[in-house]
Amino acid sequence: MGRRKGWRGPIHNVNLVIVEHALALHKETQYDRFAAQYLHVPTDRAGAATNNTVATLSVQLKVKWKTLLVGDEINWLVWATVISRMPLLEWEAAIADITTCPNIDHFNSVGTEAASVLEHAHRSSALGWDVLAAAKELVIDLRTTYDTFNTHMIVLNCRISYLERFITECECTFDAFDQPHQPMELLVSHAIAAQVVQQEDVDHN
Repeated sequence: MGRRKGWRGPIHNVNLVIVEHALALHKETQYDRFAAQYLHVPTDRAGAATNNTVATLSVQLKVKWKTLLVGDEINWLVWATVISRMPLLEWEAAIADITTCPNIDHFNSVGTEAASVLEHAHRSSALGWDVLAAAKELVIDLRTTYDTFNTHMIVLNCRISYLERFITECECTFDAFDQPHQPMELLVSHAIAAQVVQQEDVDHN
């Protein structure tokens, strides 16, 4: 959009033309459409770039750096958010400049990604074997404890059974002692008395 200012001097007429962005923007409506598309960043109510804007920048960053960098989606979005806070006209240069990435240490180089994955898998596998070995030792210890306890239980059961039989025998013996018995001399006396014939007492009548 061009703005013209004329000055009239004593010798020459001078026209000053100030060009903003493009010579083809002759009308305010053209300028407004241009500004909406290229100058003004779409923002939410808080004044931050919209999610769609950040997502679009994230895609552009991946296209630019996918042959060199590998990272999680959140890391690309963080980088895109930083660029979205810059003036719109600086975005293209910022996307092409890797130094604008605030979390470059969270990305991996494409050539080392496989090695990193394998190293992580190896560490995870080693940790798994350590846990398994500890669990195996615990099971062996529990089995030994159970076998020892079971042996003691068998011995204890035998001792309890012996004591139960002993108590039963003692009870039978003591019960026999508690039964009523008649003295032997009483039985003989009863037998003799039964043979005596009753006679009249003539001496005391």
